[in-house]
Amino acid sequence: LDEEFINAPQKAPTLRDGDFVGDSWGTLYGARDCNGHGTHIAGIVADKNFGIAKNSQIVALRVINCKGVGDVENLLDSISWLYENAIKPAVVLMSLGFGDNSQIRDAVDSSASKGLIFIVSSGQKYSDSCKTAPGGAIRAITVGGYTQALEPLPMNNWGRCIDIFAPGEKIYSLSHLNHELKSKKGSSMAAPFVAGAAAIILSKHKNYNWQDVKKLLLKNSKKDFLILNSGMRLRKTSNRALYIP
Repeated sequence: LDEEFINAPQKAPTLRDGDFVGDSWGTLYGARDCNGHGTHIAGIVADKNFGIAKNSQIVALRVINCKGVGDVENLLDSISWLYENAIKPAVVLMSLGFGDNSQIRDAVDSSASKGLIFIVSSGQKYSDSCKTAPGGAIRAITVGGYTQALEPLPMNNWGRCIDIFAPGEKIYSLSHLNHELKSKKGSSMAAPFVAGAAAIILSKHKNYNWQDVKKLLLKNSKKDFLILNSGMRLRKTSNRALYIP
């Protein structure tokens, strides 16, 4: 497969490029990971041994600092940069959350209309996914995580803005510190499974937009696969699990 997971300009960035935080680490090392979160989710997408879309090209954009904290402006600036520079269509993975922020949702929706396919994590505060950002963006594909018992992760957000679920417990992937695999859990780990699937879809259908990708992901998904509690069912949470044929 000629799979592509691209959120990059025409040429790959140099070491100092890709940083939107503007701290001392970014000045020295650009978007190189100092937190571990980005490395872990990137491995799920495209590690050469176990990644979902092994031939993908990944380019990091750094919007959180080494402690895992970032500003809304960092994220908005990165979305604007993608809007102007990404080779489209492109998959943009955002395993992060900034609460109820309409600016972020609007930026995602606007950019999705111009060829960017946003795959975002739903978050874990057991609250309405529609009131999160970027998870509540209408044109984002929002992903929840499920456990090995086929239940949504404890405290996973709920509601109609979640489109699909993917594995989110005991997910082994790369560490930014050494060559050993590290286990993590969360909807942040679920979203890259869907991002990899979206990259495979784009490799076969390069003219697809976000609606086309979402439609095919849902068509291939396993319906009524998960055990949803009464609260999630009442709040019309999707019961679809990722399946890659």
